[in-house]
Amino acid sequence: MTANNQPPNGILLDLIRYILNVVSVLGGLALVGVLLFILVTRANPSPRVGERRQPAAQAQAPSATPTAFTGGGGAEIATAEITEPQLVQVGKELFIDQGCGSCHTIEGLSSGVVGPSLTDIGLRAEERAKEAGLPDARTYIHESIVAPNSFIVPDCPIGPCPSGMMPPDFGERLTEEQINALVEFLLAQKGGG
Repeated sequence: MTANNQPPNGILLDLIRYILNVVSVLGGLALVGVLLFILVTRANPSPRVGERRQPAAQAQAPSATPTAFTGGGGAEIATAEITEPQLVQVGKELFIDQGCGSCHTIEGLSSGVVGPSLTDIGLRAEERAKEAGLPDARTYIHESIVAPNSFIVPDCPIGPCPSGMMPPDFGERLTEEQINALVEFLLAQKGGG
């Protein structure tokens, strides 16, 4: 053995230490990645088609009938027993839960800066329905939710309203009852908070 060479078992030990260090670093990075993924998905879960979330405060409350539906934030209400104020409240919860307020302004509730203001949509929708050849304001708002590119209003806070800005899948993500509750909430918006 020469003075410049290490014994063969020393090289082998160094190689094993190097491999263990690399594996430790890669394993640590993988663990951090998995933890970040879990944190992000738990902090901001995306609703799946047909999924109905229920808040912890209402988790113990049994449904009044089998024909109940879940509104925004998980408010479950029996369809046969629902009143108009309850429907409007469920629609409000949906508006908040679905993130509508991040784009649309409703005075006293949200201050979106991308989409048109909905503060007085309950007043304007009838006129827009006539312009679009639809029978009524309810149909106009419903269609604007499930097929948002069908009716593009001319002015948004940032300038002319572009098509393709509103998610086109609310008709798939929400049940028909939820969409109807959202429509009732928007029809109730007649200006002011």
